[in-house]
Amino acid sequence: MSEKTSEVKKNITPGRLTALWKLITVSKTHNDINVGDALDICKASAMRGGILPYQDALILGVEYGFLEINSSKLTITVFTQNYIINKCKQDEPNLDILRCFLSIIIIKIRPRWLAFFHTNPDIFRSAIPLKWIEVLDNADLFNFYDKEVFNWWKDIYIKHKEESDTKKKQIGDLGEEFTCYFEKERLHIDGIKDHDTYVRIVSRISDELGFDVISIRGRFFKRVNKILENIRIDAKSSSTSNEKFFVFYLTRNEWSKAEEDINSYFFYCWVDVNFNNKSGKGPYILKAESIKNLIPTDNSEMCQWNKCKFIIDLNKHSIIDHVNQRTNSA
Repeated sequence: MSEKTSEVKKNITPGRLTALWKLITVSKTHNDINVGDALDICKASAMRGGILPYQDALILGVEYGFLEINSSKLTITVFTQNYIINKCKQDEPNLDILRCFLSIIIIKIRPRWLAFFHTNPDIFRSAIPLKWIEVLDNADLFNFYDKEVFNWWKDIYIKHKEESDTKKKQIGDLGEEFTCYFEKERLHIDGIKDHDTYVRIVSRISDELGFDVISIRGRFFKRVNKILENIRIDAKSSSTSNEKFFVFYLTRNEWSKAEEDINSYFFYCWVDVNFNNKSGKGPYILKAESIKNLIPTDNSEMCQWNKCKFIIDLNKHSIIDHVNQRTNSA
């Protein structure tokens, strides 16, 4: 992605949205029009004196799926044809168009200020950058007395959470796959016969087991134990690349299972996990025994912990004398 494209994607302005609507209407009127010709028609129009940022709007339209370019020809997408084009018959985009644009853009950008959503517009505004306030004001999206506005934000919030939950699951599933792949390679190198049969992702069968992958000790984890003795692995993965402040959550059920045989329970931590590239760095291996003194305790029957958050330096706490830190593709 070019620096210009990145800048346009992040900086949404009323002018760019208005220019985008003009490009869409030109593309609809002149199907398969040359990109350069479409821009010239827009600039020659009387709309805002032809000074709107049409080149930026073109980038915006393509990046967010409103327009598409094939062999230098500009067309509207199926989504635009089905859900946008018939919402307005005017040269200037109406509120429906602006809100439709913004719903798609905000869901894809997932701006941090969305986490501070509040139905009190003054409180909500205080958490939003000024450049975004102008855009949202232009679409009259701070009028929470309007039921349509309230439902618009509710829909945005629900979709944002769904997207976030989906991404977390994808990253988590990938961490499990990396762990499974790593374990099979480890046992293969150890010369374990039928090594594939000893490694399984069990969390896909049930999430009540308290761990994700079952494997065996092999030579690395053998010590005084038998090579074929089972070990249980809880895979923890993150899309961030911060190894010094790695964040993961541990449930009471997971820790209860770890305590059943704490010397055979391990955490495999993966950083910089990228779902699109199917890549990640790790594993950083933590012994369950090494964190047992950090686990919270119940204060009483009325106050019991259920889930805790760890922020840990992987380089200090992981087993790194044997494990190669590298990018893996499962």
